[in-house]
Amino acid sequence: MIKNYFSLIISILLLFSGTNNVFAAKAASLPNPKKITFAKLARIAVEDYLGNKKTVFKTIVLTDNYTDKPKGIFVTITGKNNKPFGCWGSLNPPLDLKIAIASSAVDAVKKDYRTKLLSLSDLNKVKFQVAIVTNILPISSFKYINPIKDGLMVRAGGRTGIILPGESVDSYYQMVQARLKAGIAPKEPCNMFKLVTKLYKE
Repeated sequence: MIKNYFSLIISILLLFSGTNNVFAAKAASLPNPKKITFAKLARIAVEDYLGNKKTVFKTIVLTDNYTDKPKGIFVTITGKNNKPFGCWGSLNPPLDLKIAIASSAVDAVKKDYRTKLLSLSDLNKVKFQVAIVTNILPISSFKYINPIKDGLMVRAGGRTGIILPGESVDSYYQMVQARLKAGIAPKEPCNMFKLVTKLYKE
């Protein structure tokens, strides 16, 4: 009887020991959270897209802090001498910052004609910038734009063109490029808006 009793106790202890080991193994197999910036997330999303992988957003912790609802999110890819390689984003981004940044970065590669030849090996030659639009202000002239800090949006009818900070060397060129993007003729009347942004760069 006593022998059977001790055998039962030993069996129970072994069972719990094995269970704990299983839980420990599961915990060890979970990926450690990646603490990264907005710009780094944009790079990781493009790396994963070009490498046919999938970004696991639940394992990512963003170290940059932005708690307000953004009026727009755009990702710009620049090459040598800050030459624009591509840009994409939305004035109605998803509420989830991770999804908004990652999808904008991938679309900058997929949809912007300037990045149609971008490959995985090219990524060490480019930089990523995330622009969060905090305000959209109507303006009467492009002269009110600082192309280093502000974006410019032009509209005529249903046509819209946006040039983000750093995509142009001066405000006049920014206006010309925005019109070209929208398909608005040089002398055609249009509405202009300054995009006030917070910039996050690599």
